[in-house]
This record gives sequence, structure tokens and C-alpha cells, in this order.
Amino acid sequence: MKEARSFLGWSGFVFLLRMGGAVTVLLTQVLLARWMGAYELGVYVFAFSWLILLSTAVGLGFPMASMRIVGKAQHEGRLGEIRGFVRRGRGISLAVGLVVALLGIAVVSWLPLGLDPDRRQVFVLAFAAVPLLGVMRMHERVAQAHGWFVLAMLPNMLLRPVLFLLLVWVVVRAGERLDARGAMLLHAGLILGMAVLHFVVFARRLAGVLGRPAVTYRDREWFATAMPLLIVTLFSQYFADLDITVVGLLLPPDQLALYNAGYRVALVITFGFLAVNAVLMPRVARLYAAGDTAAIQRVVRLATLVTFTGAVLAMAVLVVFGREILALFGSEFVPAYRSMLILAASQVALAAIGPVVILLSATGHQRQCLRVFAWSLLALVVSSLVLAGWFGMEGAAWAVFAVTLFWGFSLRRAVRESMGIESSVLNLRPVSV
Repeated sequence: MKEARSFLGWSGFVFLLRMGGAVTVLLTQVLLARWMGAYELGVYVFAFSWLILLSTAVGLGFPMASMRIVGKAQHEGRLGEIRGFVRRGRGISLAVGLVVALLGIAVVSWLPLGLDPDRRQVFVLAFAAVPLLGVMRMHERVAQAHGWFVLAMLPNMLLRPVLFLLLVWVVVRAGERLDARGAMLLHAGLILGMAVLHFVVFARRLAGVLGRPAVTYRDREWFATAMPLLIVTLFSQYFADLDITVVGLLLPPDQLALYNAGYRVALVITFGFLAVNAVLMPRVARLYAAGDTAAIQRVVRLATLVTFTGAVLAMAVLVVFGREILALFGSEFVPAYRSMLILAASQVALAAIGPVVILLSATGHQRQCLRVFAWSLLALVVSSLVLAGWFGMEGAAWAVFAVTLFWGFSLRRAVRESMGIESSVLNLRPVSV
């Protein structure tokens, strides 16, 4: 009972943070759509999706490996290894981030991509922010592994969206014209300030817990764990941004803005299970290190029941009020209603399947995801090319739905075979190992 109260308590806290942040992001995009128009918004969200994906990738999986490596090191009392892991991950995120930023800026600046000067500057600003956000992501994941959910979740989940909304509002109230370049300039500057502040707070908190033990490195083991997790995380947590970068190559900016609006509204369904998963992952890592499979099954059963119930309720709200919600962006966004429902249905399916990626990632079975996600990435690109080319936004949404079902059920089977855990709502009884 105490375990359930603690789990639900922290999950509720993260849920509120995520809901506040997501509502703020939706409100910001509504206002940007009204102030900039669909075309400028489409350019902005395409560039920002690249920023999100690249800042996730430059850590080479080290941020994602924090749950596994830090949790295990804590359990075994190897504090010097945690210091070494943080240093290595931070250095990789910064170094690779700088290289990626320079390459991206060179590509958009020198190659004939058909971008006018203003559009080029939007992407230059997005690429410049990549190493900053990459380092910040590393620190956030280590904080999450320690159970410091405020430090891990508050900055990017709520504080950054709220501050960005305030900055945008101030600019518009001052009578300035806002376009994609101006919005990205505001966001890049905000990321710079927050990354510096977060680094200071995180470094002090970590030093207070670890002290100054001798630093140790286990690079071969860390890279072997981290690299597979990068692919896993891009699919499981940043799939929407991955899809936007693909669809953005196929649809004109104004259509991309409509598709993105529908997708962001559909992602309301993920509030519950992403909040639960944020608490679930470090807990599963500790229980697995202790060899307590029965406890893992109990906490997974609870997590799936909570998230699936919330997903069904959220889907019902979107079916009834979806058109009205899209109309907040402007009347031109209402045609995204059907694609929004298709995308929302894919999120309900994930909630029903359960936290399969969390289970495999937190217990060292992440390599089982690689083949599934490799085929899924290929399927997403091919199906998007065909379906989005033929049917526009709805075709792109059906591509997401089909790919989501494929990787979700494939990984559910992998969890049952490798761990003896049943994650889905299809059968919530304990499974013998």
C-alpha cells in the first residue's frame, strides 16, 4: 500500500507538471498560429522538431542510459562511477552537439536547399541551440535517476514553455511583428539562459550527494548500454518530432502546421502514461537490480491500469470536442480533425500495450528493441512517402498508426519472453518466470 501511494503520488506530481507544460505549449501554438499564420508556424515547428531530435541524439544515448547505469551504481555504492558517467555524458553531449550544430549551419547556409534568407536563419538558430539543450538533457536524466523529479522535470517540462509563452506575449504586446525567425530567436535565447542556470543547480545538488570520490570510467560498458537506448528513446519518447521531420519534407508548411496542431492535441493522451513512466523507469531499474520480478509485475500492472483508463477518457474528450479545440488555432485548422483522431487512437493503443520500452530499457534488454525500431523507421519513411503523398495529412496519420501498432505489439512479446512480465491490458494477471 505504501509503495502504491508513493508511486501514485510522484506520478501525480509529474502528471501535473506535464499537463501544465503541455497546455502551455498548446496555448503558445494557438497564439503563434493566430499571430504568425499557418505558413510561418509550419516553418517554426519543422525547425524546432529538428532541434528536439538532434539535441536528443548528440548525447549518443548517455542521457537515456542514466536510469540503468546510475541506478545500478547507486545500488552497489559505486559513487565514483556516477561522477565519471556524468562527466563523460556531459562532454559527449557538448562535443557532438557542437559538431552537429556547425554541420547543420553549414548545410543550410551553403547548400542550395531552396530556403530564403529568413528561413535559413530559423534553422541556423535551431542548430545553434542543439549543444545547449543536449547538455541540459543529460543533467535532467541523471537527476531523474536520482529521484530528483523537480530538477529533472520542472525546467523543460513546464518552466521553459511558460517563459517562452510570456516572451512571445510581451513581443506581440509591444507591437512587434512575430515570424518564425523571431520565435526561434526567443526560444534559443531562453534555452541558453536555462541551460546555464540548470547546470549550476544540478552540479551543486550532485556534489552534495556524491561528495568527491575518485572518478572512475567504464566507457566500453557505458557505450554498449547507451547507443541502443538512443534509438529506443527517439522512437518511444520523441516519435512525434521524428514524424514531423519526415512529414515536413512531404507537406508544404501550411499543411504541416495543421498536421502538427492535430498531433499536439492528440498527444494530450500521453500526459498520463508519460508521467507514470517517468516515475516507473528508475523504480523498475532498482527492482530489477534487486531481482524482485514480482514487485515489477505489481507496479507495471498498476501503471498500465492508470494510464489506459486516462487514455480512454482523453480520447472521448477529443472525439466530442476535437473540432472546437482545433478551431482555437483558427478556422483553417479544423480540417485536421480526422488526422488528429487517427493519431490519438495510436496513443490509446500504446497505453493499452503498456510500458514496454521502459521495461526493456531499464532492465538492460534494450537491444531487443533495435531490430523492431530499425524496421519501424523504414516503415515510417516508406509509408509516409506513399500515404502522405496520396492522402495528405490523413495518410501521414495512418502511417503513424500502423507503425505504432507494429512496434508496440512486437515489444510486448519481447517483454513477455525476456522478463516474464505481462505489460498490457489484455492480461493483467502475474506471469510466472
